[in-house]
Amino acid sequence: MKRSKSIIIPLTIASFALSGCFVDNRLAPGTSSPDVSMSSEPSDVKTISGRIGADYGSLEEGEATFLFGDVRLPFSPEYVGVDYAAVGDFVEISYKGEWTASKKHPDYYDWDKATIVGVKVTHCHIAEFEIAAVPGGGKSLRALDASVSVGELSTTNCIYRDRTFEEWESYPAGTKIYGTCSAKEKSAKVFALYSYDPSERRESLTLKESYGWIGRLKEEDIAMVISGYRHGSICPTFETLDYYTYSYEPSEIQRTYEYLSTARIVFDDPEMLMGGGLWELIVVTKTGEKHYVSVSEGRPVAIFDGRFVSFDTALPMFSNLYGNGFLWQSLLDMKVSNADGTIDYTDSFPRLESFEDMIFQEIENPSFSGEPNEYNAYKFSCDCGEIVFESNTAFMVNTLEGKTHYYRVVNEVTFEYLRGGPQRTI
Repeated sequence: MKRSKSIIIPLTIASFALSGCFVDNRLAPGTSSPDVSMSSEPSDVKTISGRIGADYGSLEEGEATFLFGDVRLPFSPEYVGVDYAAVGDFVEISYKGEWTASKKHPDYYDWDKATIVGVKVTHCHIAEFEIAAVPGGGKSLRALDASVSVGELSTTNCIYRDRTFEEWESYPAGTKIYGTCSAKEKSAKVFALYSYDPSERRESLTLKESYGWIGRLKEEDIAMVISGYRHGSICPTFETLDYYTYSYEPSEIQRTYEYLSTARIVFDDPEMLMGGGLWELIVVTKTGEKHYVSVSEGRPVAIFDGRFVSFDTALPMFSNLYGNGFLWQSLLDMKVSNADGTIDYTDSFPRLESFEDMIFQEIENPSFSGEPNEYNAYKFSCDCGEIVFESNTAFMVNTLEGKTHYYRVVNEVTFEYLRGGPQRTI
């Protein structure tokens, strides 16, 4: 299963103070969509405008990704002084330079070529709807505002605060949901449905209100809980590793479930600490699904729903060692080679980026034969050293310092998984 991560913006990512607001301009789209238009203004400032759209599960598995044109929304409201941004809102972006899609990641714009200098958002009307039972079976959307009714429904998906989504008809009758509408009128076009009012600025929320999967989770569904620590700013090396602990114990599962049900996030613009790492909680269900909550080190801080938040209680931790993982910084320049030299890993290893999510344990007495096989025919190398697999789940690391370590994979990110094969059951 593709990993779905909570939204965390590390402090090492640059933001830009422009036109009196802070802009995170890493993300932006191309201009091929008919929903986006461009114009020129004096002083080399240009504008690009269009409505915010949404992709449901194609770009991020199980998540609604906000779009501007064909690709991702190029700003976070927290950084540009906008109170919120919802699907259907009309956006005008002022920028300098050349607005073009990134060649490496075409669902982002090339922020090296264009600098955002201002953002203006015109909000849709937000209407309240109730899911009503239809006599004889079925459900309908009933507007609670008599001046609005559904004319055209752009999607049947309803978005949670954590950007996961479900079909609105899966909600029980009597549930209140919200729609972003073209206007306060009869037969309005509804651009998107939300499980919450996207314009509401709450001071705090329970995790259960915030993450859709927590609301659907039952304690008896949980098979295993994992806590992990990912290092922050540190010199990349294959000998400094992230670490993870776990528990199958019913008492620990109960403690974790109670935490998820009662802990709160607070929108208090907390001070973020430089150079910290990330703590994460991974909940594994009996069906093999994984769910994640991630916060920064020091204070439990994250960015949620476009705003800075802090957690009122630290994430649960466990005592049994599950394994280690590579620092993401050490894998940034990973190259794959075989007897013919460096190869295009996107064809041979389409999931190479999942190396970051591999968890492994050290082997004290390895039985590596050293005989050539389909696994050790490939070498994964970068500035930190070299990784060579002996089998689907066993590999060795040769460091630049001349040391060799032997490991076995304990989660689903095996050699075959990196090569595009199915995930392994834990």
